Amino acid sequence: LLLFVLLRKRLRVIFEFRAVLAEYARDLDDHDGRPVGHPPLPPDGLFAWVPATLRISEQQLQEEVGLDAVMYLRLVRFGILLFGALSLVTFAILVPLYATGPNKNRETNTVTGISVISMANLTHGNNS
Repeated sequence: LLLFVLLRKRLRVIFEFRAVLAEYARDLDDHDGRPVGHPPLPPDGLFAWVPATLRISEQQLQEEVGLDAVMYLRLVRFGILLFGALSLVTFAILVPLYATGPNKNRETNTVTGISVISMANLTHGNNS
């Protein structure tokens, strides 16, 4: 995400292709004879694109970039919501389970670092 934020303005040909195309050819038409459009450009700033992206409506996106892009974005949004919700549920169950595990370092009798909340903190061979 940070790499995208840093490269977004430097590589406009990749990240804002339609805007760059519109600068060079204002009268291009797509296969239906309509002028090639592009969604409104996000404001300048490191993370200013986030609120602008969340505010744009599906109807406006469909008019600018087409139904295929809107369906793809719906799929991506669904995936983010699904896996985000499942991750929260999984973390709510597994992190406390792992954090209370009995497996400790034999020399110091402690568990340190990220191992406290990982599967490494569980006892090997104990299935109960």
